[in-house]
Amino acid sequence: MQETSKPASMTSDDFKKKLAIKDIAEVYTADLIILDNRRSSGGKNCEWGVSLGHFQKKILWLVGEPSNVFHYLADKRFGTWEEVYVELGK
Repeated sequence: MQETSKPASMTSDDFKKKLAIKDIAEVYTADLIILDNRRSSGGKNCEWGVSLGHFQKKILWLVGEPSNVFHYLADKRFGTWEEVYVELGK
């Protein structure tokens, strides 16, 4: 998904705050959360944590190796995105 650009009139801090709120709202509305754990990213584990707080309403998948104990709470784990695509095609 492509992020929006920061409006010139908005401070960097306010823009980052708005992006975080948008990301949390997207997690709330999703039925399936797929965490791509093959790359380093600061925000993905926060979004994963929000997802875990709503696990009764969501399917949680992990792509790549678990790197913390909370990743083991995934409903399914995949080594590659190709495996995910096969699963989604079922």
